[in-house]
Order: sequence, then structure tokens, then C-alpha cells
Amino acid sequence: MNDINVLAVIVAAVSSFALGGIWYSKLLFEETWVRASGAPPQPGHPAKVFGLSFLFCLIAALAFAAYLGPAPNCPKRYCPV
Repeated sequence: MNDINVLAVIVAAVSSFALGGIWYSKLLFEETWVRASGAPPQPGHPAKVFGLSFLFCLIAALAFAAYLGPAPNCPKRYCPV
């Protein structure tokens, strides 16, 4: 756990949360997503919905950081290092 860059995890979680918020907002695909799923939007307190969503983004970013490690192994043409 010492090899995890906490700042990178937080930035990844915030960016994922923000992108997901825009993606599923009325600006882009909320109506299409609701229509395609066939289910009406579930009511819920916004603080609970957004809090859990951010928590899951944080968990996902932490899992990726733990899985990849401090120096992910990738081809030279894709890695700047």
C-alpha cells in the first residue's frame, strides 16, 4: 500500500466522478439511458446517490492503482517513462 500515489488516486476518482456526472446528465444521455433501460429513474436523496457514486469511483481508482503498481509494465511506444 506504500507504493500507491494517493494524489493520483484522488485525481482519478474526481475525474471519473465528474465525467460520469456529465455523461449521465440531461445534457448528454440521461433520457436515452432511462428509455433504453425501460425503468424509471429511482428516487433517492442526492447526497446519498452522489456520495455512494464518488465512493465507488474512489474504490475503483484505488483498485487500479493497487493492481498496476508504481511502474506499470507497458510497451515503450505507449509509456513516456
